[in-house]
Amino acid sequence: MEYLLISAAVLCIGINFTLNKVYESKMVKSAEHLLMFPLFTESLSVLLFLCLTGFRPAVTGFGIGMAVLYAFLVESYTVIGLVAVRYGKLAVYTMFLMIGGMLLPYLYGVLFLQEQLTVCRGIGIGVLILSLFLNALFSGEKSGVKTKKRFWILCAAVFVLNGFVSIVSKVHQINPQGMEVFDFMVFVSLSKIALSALALLVMRTAGRGRQNPEPEGERAVSYTHLTL
Repeated sequence: MEYLLISAAVLCIGINFTLNKVYESKMVKSAEHLLMFPLFTESLSVLLFLCLTGFRPAVTGFGIGMAVLYAFLVESYTVIGLVAVRYGKLAVYTMFLMIGGMLLPYLYGVLFLQEQLTVCRGIGIGVLILSLFLNALFSGEKSGVKTKKRFWILCAAVFVLNGFVSIVSKVHQINPQGMEVFDFMVFVSLSKIALSALALLVMRTAGRGRQNPEPEGERAVSYTHLTL
């Protein structure tokens, strides 16, 4: 049963990456479209997790704080990922995302939680790092197209951010003040909605400010949406 659930999770992750790519290629015309994406997806998540908690989620101050931090990290790498797949291959981006989520939490466990680093696990870490390096090194070899530097910067950011997402999740789980999983995810989704709405509001307010004419005698500056 456990392997079935893991396989289902992997399938869902793959579908998620594919849908992100479709959304980026078909829908994203400005930065606003990036921020609108989580508003819709996380609204569904809130409804789902509220149902699982019986619409009575437990609340702790520590849990709320970690939920906001978790949401901030996820929102950051989601938006960055939607931008990254425009400049490079989805497979390469996915590799950075997944290995960051595996490698950094494991190193955190070894360094701060006294988890054991065995020879086999060390070899596994080496294989992960080598696969990441080889994937980056030969990503554009067959196509003959040189990958833009900005893509590698975005992939590095995604690598670090997703790693810290797993670390935050672990820190929350082992703390006595943490919430149950479904309760925690309710507030994670609510935090994502709030962060996206706030960023969207700030962007639109700034846009209206830039559209206002300059004082007489000064050259008016037209505002255009930030295209990615």
